[in-house]
Amino acid sequence: MTDELPGRLLAVLRTATGNPRLDFAAPPEPLTGGFWAELLAFRLTGAPAGFDDDLVARVMPDPELARKETLVQVEVARHGFPTPRVRASGGPADGLGRAFMVMDRAPGTPLLAGLDGTTAFTQLPRLATTVPEMLAVTMSELHRIDPGPLRRRLTAVRPSPRPWLACSTACGRCRKPTAGQTSPVRPGGWPLIRRLPHPR
Repeated sequence: MTDELPGRLLAVLRTATGNPRLDFAAPPEPLTGGFWAELLAFRLTGAPAGFDDDLVARVMPDPELARKETLVQVEVARHGFPTPRVRASGGPADGLGRAFMVMDRAPGTPLLAGLDGTTAFTQLPRLATTVPEMLAVTMSELHRIDPGPLRRRLTAVRPSPRPWLACSTACGRCRKPTAGQTSPVRPGGWPLIRRLPHPR
């Protein structure tokens, strides 16, 4: 985490909430496990509803991937899928120098947390059944969401030179483009999506 990131994040949040007196309840805490993104956990004082609980800022180096990720996150949450809600988002020109989204911080622990030494061997039989079932149930619930609204938002913007994979599960609901559509398709029929706008 760069020294100036917390201050710039606070300035962005003051603008987003319209409260110039907004402040951190404690210094933001870096989190691990963000893959390509930098994560900061924090809580605010003097925050309005939606910003008054534990939050995470996800700061992302690639604005195109960030647009995709933000739009998907917003849409699945809108349909009631149990995922953190996005409270604010923006691109590199919106205050942080990189794309970002501010989300609710979800409670819980990593699925495979605490597996070390003999514990890993004793837990393997349970994990061999519970983890696949949990993933299957989660993916089934996710793929019940109507992809139409999100697809329309994705195709309402101009194409990007870099397409991005929309679905890697060959679930049957993500169809190949029909005649007249220009979206490329990878082998296997998985659709690719294009440059996305940040939700406002």
